[in-house]
Amino acid sequence: MVGQEKDKKSEDQCALCNATANSRCGGCSKVSYCTKEHQKKHWKIHKGECCAWKVCESTSLGRYLTAVRDIKAGEVILRERPILLTPPKVTPAICLGCYREFNTDPEEQVQREYVEPRPCPKCGWPMCQNDECINSPEHAAECAIAEARGGAVIRDFNVDHPVYRSIGILRVLGLKDRHPDKYQKLLNLQSHSEKQRLEDAKAADSSSLHSNAAALGRFGGEYPEQRSEIERDKVVTVKVVRGFFQRKDVDEDTILNLISIIETNGHEIPIPNARGHINRRLIGVYNNTSFLEHNCKPNCVKTFDMADKAIVIRSAVPIKKGTNLSISYVDPLWGTNDRCNFLQMTKYFTCKCTRCRDPTELGAHVSSLRCQSLKCCEKTGLESLVIPEDPFAPEKDWVCIACKETYPVGYVSSIVNKIGKDMDELHEKFGDIPAIEEFVKKSSKFLSPFHFYLLEMKVELAQLYGRTPDEPILALAPRKLLRKIQLCEELLIVLNKIYPGYNRLRGIITYELQAAVCTLSKMKFAAGEIPLDKHLDELMQCGKWMTEVIKVLGWEPENSIEKQRADGAAQDLQLLKSMVLSIQGDQNEGAQPSTSMDDMDNSPDRESFIEEVF
Repeated sequence: MVGQEKDKKSEDQCALCNATANSRCGGCSKVSYCTKEHQKKHWKIHKGECCAWKVCESTSLGRYLTAVRDIKAGEVILRERPILLTPPKVTPAICLGCYREFNTDPEEQVQREYVEPRPCPKCGWPMCQNDECINSPEHAAECAIAEARGGAVIRDFNVDHPVYRSIGILRVLGLKDRHPDKYQKLLNLQSHSEKQRLEDAKAADSSSLHSNAAALGRFGGEYPEQRSEIERDKVVTVKVVRGFFQRKDVDEDTILNLISIIETNGHEIPIPNARGHINRRLIGVYNNTSFLEHNCKPNCVKTFDMADKAIVIRSAVPIKKGTNLSISYVDPLWGTNDRCNFLQMTKYFTCKCTRCRDPTELGAHVSSLRCQSLKCCEKTGLESLVIPEDPFAPEKDWVCIACKETYPVGYVSSIVNKIGKDMDELHEKFGDIPAIEEFVKKSSKFLSPFHFYLLEMKVELAQLYGRTPDEPILALAPRKLLRKIQLCEELLIVLNKIYPGYNRLRGIITYELQAAVCTLSKMKFAAGEIPLDKHLDELMQCGKWMTEVIKVLGWEPENSIEKQRADGAAQDLQLLKSMVLSIQGDQNEGAQPSTSMDDMDNSPDRESFIEEVF
C-alpha cells in the first residue's frame, strides 16, 4: 500500500521540480511535468526509461507487457541487449567468439566460410585465428571454468559435439561468478522445469493421443521420442558441468532449472555471412523481451542488431492503449497442429489464441483439406473445405463445411502424410520450377489452396520466377509474370488474415510483387496494350510497394538478403521516379496525370499506405 501511495504521489508531481504536475509524458505516461520546459530539461534523464509499455502480471499469463498508449505501426517498442548469448545446443565445434565452424581444408574454408582452429592459450577451447575472439568477453566464462579444471581439448571438428551443449550453462555460471545482478535477472525469468518433469512422466502415456495427429504436420508423431532425446541431452549436460568441468557447487536441480530458463526464453539469432546466407545461429536470452506473450497472430515483430546482438521489437500493426504486446514463437505459416505441438514440446504450454481456437484459422484454412464427396466435386475456392471438428481434440473427425461429410482423422493423416513425403522428395530438386508447379497442381486436388504445404511451395515459387540465371525478371514471359503476380497476391491474402502488418515475409513477397507488376506494365505499355494513365497508376502502386519494402526489409541485419532487397528497392525507386518524371515531362503539353511521384513522397498516403492495406 505504501508503494502504491508513493507511485501515485510521483505521478502527481513534476519529475524535475516536484511541483504539482498537469501533464504526463506522451511516450510512456509514466512520469508527469508541470510545464513543457521542464519536460524538455528532464528528457536527458528520462529518455532511457521512456517506453510505450509496462510489465503486468496475472495468474493465467504470468508477467506480460501491455501498451500504455496508442502505438503506430512500425514504431520501435523495445530494444535491449542480451543477458546471455550461447551457441545452439546441437552444434559442431565452433569458435566461441565469432561462432564460425572449423575445417582444416583450405578449399572448404573459402567455399563455406569455415575457419582454421587453434587452441585458446588459456583454456584450450578451439578458437579461430583472430585474437579478438580469444579475448572476447563472451568467451570469458567458459574460458575461466575450463582453465580451472586444466583445459578443454576438442579434436573432432566434423560432428555435433556434446560438450558444446554445456556452453550456455557455463556462461550462466560465469554470470553467477562475475555479474550476480545479471545472474539474478536470469533466475527471475520463467522456467517450466517442474512442468517439464510432469510432461516427461506423461510422455509415454500420451503417445496414443499424438499418434492420431502423427501425420497432420511435422512434429505430432515424433513428440514422445523427441522429448526423450531432449531429456537425454539434459542428463549429458548435467554430467559435463558437474563432472568434466567439476562445478560441484551447482546441484542437478539448479542446472536443470537453468536449462529450462534458456529453452523457455531463448531467441534464435540468425547471423548472415558476407553473401547474405544464414550459416550461423546463436541463442540470446533477453530480460524484458521475455515478458512478451505468444500469439499466432502477433501484433509485434522482432529483428536483431548484429553489432551488439540486441533484439529490436517493433509494432507490426497499430496497437491500442491497453492491448497486450505479442510476438509469434513459431512460423505463422504452420498449421494449428504443428504450432501447438511445437509450442508444447519446446515452450511447455498450449496456445489457445483466437486463431488456434478457430478450425478455419481465421478464414485462412492453413490446415484444411478439400472435400472429395460427389456433392462438392464441382466446387472450387474455400466453400468446400474439410476442417477439424475440434482443433484441440486431434482424435476427432473432420467435417466438410459445405456438405457436412465427415472424414476420420486416419484418412486426413494418410493424405497429409503422403503429400508431406512428396514434398520432402521435392526439396531435393530445389529451384526446379516445373517440378514445384506440378506438386502444387497435384496436391491442390486434396489440400486447401492455402494449406501450409502449398504455402511453403508458393513462397518458393514467388521468389524463383524471374530470379534464375536462365530467366531473369526482364526476360520473363508475360504468362510467367502473371503467374508470379498471382502467387504473390494469394500469399498476401493469407498474410493479411494470420500475419498482418509489417513483417519480413510480407516485405519479401511485396518486393517480388512490385518487380513483376512493374515489368509487366512496361511490357504492356510498350506494346500499346494499356494507355498512359493506367501505366502511370501501376507504376505509382509499385512505388508505394517499394516504399514499404525499403522500410520493412531495411530493419533486417546488414549483409542479410532481406537488407540487400531493401537496398535494391531503394535504387529501383529512384529509377522509377526518374522514369515517371520523364514520362510526365513528355506529356507536359497534354493532360496531366492525376498523381505524381512527388505526391507519394509528401502526402499522408506514404505513411498510411500500410494501414489502408489492413
